[in-house]
Amino acid sequence: MDKTSTASTSGKRTLISLDIISNEDDDRKKQKINLIKPSTISDLKDDISLSTTSSDKQTIGNLFLNLPDEIMVCNVLPLLDIMEVCICKAVCRRWRGLVHAYFSQLKELDLSPWNFLIYEEHLIAIVRHLRSLKYLRLGVCWKAVTECSLSSIASSCPKLEVFTANRCGNVTDSAISKLVTRCHNLQELDLSSCYNVTDVAIVEIARHCKHLKELYLSSIYSVTGIGIKELAQHSKSLEELDVSYCFTLTNESMLHLLHLKQCGSLKSLRITGCSKISEDITLKLLQAGIIVNNMF
Repeated sequence: MDKTSTASTSGKRTLISLDIISNEDDDRKKQKINLIKPSTISDLKDDISLSTTSSDKQTIGNLFLNLPDEIMVCNVLPLLDIMEVCICKAVCRRWRGLVHAYFSQLKELDLSPWNFLIYEEHLIAIVRHLRSLKYLRLGVCWKAVTECSLSSIASSCPKLEVFTANRCGNVTDSAISKLVTRCHNLQELDLSSCYNVTDVAIVEIARHCKHLKELYLSSIYSVTGIGIKELAQHSKSLEELDVSYCFTLTNESMLHLLHLKQCGSLKSLRITGCSKISEDITLKLLQAGIIVNNMF
């Protein structure tokens, strides 16, 4: 089967030419059918209805049903969004296996666009198959991100490098502890506005995430100098830290970060809204080569 594709003028869809073998032709003459590669299943349905006859529809349907599993997993399922992929699990046993195979090789998953539709049980059902996942974004998925689902993520996604769960109030110290002790490759962690997180979790992050480069703790009011001191002592790879609106932080906390700059690689620091940090300390941070609040 020969497959070629060219971009359409809108930039949203692609013209695909498929050379297929007609089963009704004794000479097995090749037919070429032009399809529009849609962004969603509904687009595909509309395109086929408008541009093909009943016979063509049956031929196209048979074509997709007879595609090898590898093509389905690597080329067809990636065209769908995550909700459509989950719906495909209900088609039949074969499609359920295809979806599981697709999940097992998935490297990146962003569920934040569906934050109000994803619940704890949905997230657990998905992540149990994500053995190769490296990037998981769950911003504002507060219905799905719980201690139970985070425990499942920690067990199922050992290769995780980027994890965001900002504005998820159910994130706790114990859940973060499980995550960082099992996911040793974490490089970016966003817990902004996770108000149940305290210094206990920050200490665990500092001691276990040796490759951590970016840490976002904005608006976590329980973060104090204790957690910052631990980061300064252990997080030698940390390049960017956001502790804006962490009101308890003081000048002494920032002195620990000056030590981190001398011994580590801290480049950027956000301390907006930290009223207890003086301008003199901010100036010292800038003189040390740290970009403060994106000031150059």
